[in-house]
Amino acid sequence: MLLNKKSQLGDLSIIEVYEYFDMPTLYCAKDKVMGTYYIVFWCDKKSEPVHKEGWLYLPISKNKLNLLRAKRISFREAYEQPERGYYLAYIGKDPEQDEVTFIRQKDLPDDFLPTEGFYVDSIDKWSSSPEESWIFRLVVKNVNKKTHKVAADISNAIQEQFTELFKSAMSLFDLSNKRVFNLYELGADFSSVDVRLGANDEELAYKALDVLENVFTAGNIEQLNEALSKYSLDTHQIEQFYNKIVSSNVNVKIIPKYIGNEIVLDNQSVKEKLDPLKNTNLTSISSIDVPQANDIETILKVMDLVDHGKTLTHDNFENINSPRQVSYYVDAAKALGLLTRKNEITSEGSFLLTRKSNHIKYQVLANLFELSECGTKWMRYCEKSDISELDPNSAEQFLLNCVSSLSEKTAKRRATTLKKWLADLQPYKIEYKEDI
Repeated sequence: MLLNKKSQLGDLSIIEVYEYFDMPTLYCAKDKVMGTYYIVFWCDKKSEPVHKEGWLYLPISKNKLNLLRAKRISFREAYEQPERGYYLAYIGKDPEQDEVTFIRQKDLPDDFLPTEGFYVDSIDKWSSSPEESWIFRLVVKNVNKKTHKVAADISNAIQEQFTELFKSAMSLFDLSNKRVFNLYELGADFSSVDVRLGANDEELAYKALDVLENVFTAGNIEQLNEALSKYSLDTHQIEQFYNKIVSSNVNVKIIPKYIGNEIVLDNQSVKEKLDPLKNTNLTSISSIDVPQANDIETILKVMDLVDHGKTLTHDNFENINSPRQVSYYVDAAKALGLLTRKNEITSEGSFLLTRKSNHIKYQVLANLFELSECGTKWMRYCEKSDISELDPNSAEQFLLNCVSSLSEKTAKRRATTLKKWLADLQPYKIEYKEDI
């Protein structure tokens, strides 16, 4: 079934099986050293002088393999359009007697090819290699056709915003409401930006892709709002992601490895949806920007640990007993602008850490909360210009009306955090008097 590792094709291992009949009869193999991919088809057998099975090895590029996986080409089409010929191998029980011959298309018998109209139907993954466990590709290209190259800061920002949006879509299927979802970068090509991403739950990742496809392919603002309402996604997250695409002058593609359609976010079509979306989002806010960490002192503890290079585990906190709670406080620090999405200290965070007095630290935090996405939208919703004017009892209604993804139960719980922050920070709000 597999060639001797000393053969001219190298040391191969099976990574995916597409058809099985007592053994894999159509599969993808990869050279462990060179990384070359082959589609391998059981095409023949012979009995003289010893019994051997005939296998047709098709060298295939990653791009073409992805088209095959996505059912955009059939196996027959892949074989009929070889990128550099084939290898016909006869393999028996004795590896030393394996035969491998390079063969050109014109010399290949027609009945050695897969049948017409035969596409990937199911995939049995044999490889546990992290490099092969990606689920979809995120491709970012500059709109300028002369150079598709995208600056690193732009591609990183788009990837970060998409990651948060994707995690929100995955969490829609978490009935326990307790799981933490993540995307992992498993490889990239940098001619443009082509990142291969995996997730900690493949089944839910494909469900999330289906949700986002329905949202991203909405034809107009009415259909978009209908999709966002149907899936209880944060409209503000979509707005931020769209805004980054437009302001960065890029096009984005999301290409699933196995299941689903290629999603194209063309810069011009995104731009046409953005302005109407902004008009509906004057007070809407992403759930990511709403804190769920009640204790201000613990946020200061997070900053101190990051500043000293300590690990952010619950063992380093007196009042936290789970990694999930730690993530709440880290997210709260990010919502205040103290940390970046990669847990790096911002200039605001550095300013806070250099203040010696706790009184001044609370003044800084009061101002940062007022300037935060949550503080700003809360004031706008209540038609106030200062957090000192906010009524704590307005918190729950603000969340119910402005955070589309929150259930009534969750909004009530998060409102307790906003009330606590307001009680702790309002006394430290610095009053700015304008000259008359």
